[in-house]
Amino acid sequence: MSLLPPEGSWYEGNNVRNLWDPNNPLTYAEGQTESVSLFRVSAPNVMVDAVKKSESDDAMIILLHEFASARGKVELESDMNIECWQECDLMERSITDVQENKGFAFDIKPYEIKTFVVKLK
Repeated sequence: MSLLPPEGSWYEGNNVRNLWDPNNPLTYAEGQTESVSLFRVSAPNVMVDAVKKSESDDAMIILLHEFASARGKVELESDMNIECWQECDLMERSITDVQENKGFAFDIKPYEIKTFVVKLK
């Protein structure tokens, strides 16, 4: 645990990132490994909170949130091949059409939580 007083406001002091970074990325290595990113977020004000297996199939659920009271376009990238993705609610019920062979980009509002179903090839 650490105590990190910000210089200026909490946002200017980059508190959210500074508190998150000591535990991220969680790493484990046995033998030779290469660096692979499951997901990268293009916006500095958006963080991935959880990645888990879907309750209904072999897809993954990604939960992320906006923390800086900003809105804008966000791109999610992966070193894995994304087959398709779809926005869903917190109960994993679809709320948009399936996006295939398209970039993984979406709009986000201030403090919004987003959840997606993602299938990898």
